[in-house]
Amino acid sequence: MIPGSVRPSPSVRRGTPAVPGVAVGPVVRPGPRPDPALAPATSARAPEVEQERIAAAVAAVTARLEARQRAASGVAAEVLAAQVALVADRGLVRGVRKRIAAGASAEHAVWDAVGEFSRMLARLGGMMAERVTDLRDLGLRIVTELMGLPEPGVPSPDEPSVLMAEDLAPADTAGLDPARIVALATSLGGPTSHTAIIARQLGIPCVVAAAVDDVPAGATVLVDGVRGEVVVDPDPAEAALRVQDDLRVRAAAAAYRGPAATRDGVAVDVLVNVQDGTTARMAAGGPAQGVGLFRSELAFLGRTTEPSVEEQAGLYAEVLAAFGGFEVAMMVGLMLVAASKRHLIIVDGMAACAALGVAARIAAPVTDYVVFCRSHSHHGLDTALDLFRASALLELGMESTDGTGATLAWPLVRSAVALLSEVAEGEDPGPTRPAELGGPVAPPGVSSKY
Repeated sequence: MIPGSVRPSPSVRRGTPAVPGVAVGPVVRPGPRPDPALAPATSARAPEVEQERIAAAVAAVTARLEARQRAASGVAAEVLAAQVALVADRGLVRGVRKRIAAGASAEHAVWDAVGEFSRMLARLGGMMAERVTDLRDLGLRIVTELMGLPEPGVPSPDEPSVLMAEDLAPADTAGLDPARIVALATSLGGPTSHTAIIARQLGIPCVVAAAVDDVPAGATVLVDGVRGEVVVDPDPAEAALRVQDDLRVRAAAAAYRGPAATRDGVAVDVLVNVQDGTTARMAAGGPAQGVGLFRSELAFLGRTTEPSVEEQAGLYAEVLAAFGGFEVAMMVGLMLVAASKRHLIIVDGMAACAALGVAARIAAPVTDYVVFCRSHSHHGLDTALDLFRASALLELGMESTDGTGATLAWPLVRSAVALLSEVAEGEDPGPTRPAELGGPVAPPGVSSKY
């Protein structure tokens, strides 16, 4: 500013908050993209030649995207795999071949088919409409390859900057360096767009669907991913204060290790979705208590052959190791051995329930030999008990010396064995006390139910 001049009032552009956080910096924008309309609409080449050109371009683009997928992790790798899969969409392939047969050039055939497919997705609305950006980016990369031009991409600024664009493609967002790109703001997209999903994994504050197309490169902006604001030319002192407040909030969140609970004190499990060892290790560094969903099917994406048993075992081992899961793996093995010898298996706690879930998938009859012992009340364990429809539940209502409940449960094992035998033979289990044993099933003050 010129000394003595009046700072213009900051302009606030409101959008949809996508990723929480506050950051400030100069605006950078993606470089200009080639115009597919400049390519010839028709071709004097034979259709077979145009098909070969498209196949070569698709192979080159796919190879680059797959390389980025391998370098990425978590949801970023998943999103890139999904974009690569668009290349093989039957409807898109048919559309391209139809146009080639009609005399169109390879460039025109690809871009026109992508346009038709994009309009169809846009009419569907919702999450399908949010995939239009992925499809158009893929088509542009193929056309750019056909035209012999450099691949489009985003800049790598020398100072922490805010990246602004109409929208961003997964291939561009996945490669962002959070130390250089401190925030994102787009005029299109939604909170479930791939831009927002990847930004969330990278921890980059993001606002989408904001009127920012007229904000020039080099302008200073503040992005508030909590309020959904993009402030153009913010007051430096106020901007610094908002950034510092956000840093304190982030630090408190990063230091939080649980346990999680509602305001009225009800325990809540914090479980995460992971797909590989990298994402599991990242989650284990936070307050997560375990894995709620292991996306093991993603090991099959972006490949022409299925992963070997050894590769899959290595993937599982990494995820288990991140959460100390070798204990769970050991329990799975012990359960399988115990069931093969027709031994009773006493299960107590979420880790044991998780192990039982794995063991039951390997050998379903394992559950025939299980007695659930509950040494404490836990809604997650209740859910597990309902899921397995336990043949017997020994509800202890108190904790044993080692916290497992096994010590208190042991006097009840004879009753449980008799009950399991009756059920295995197809008989009605009858009352809670097997007639042939007599006497109470549980000591005073301890309830027993099925």
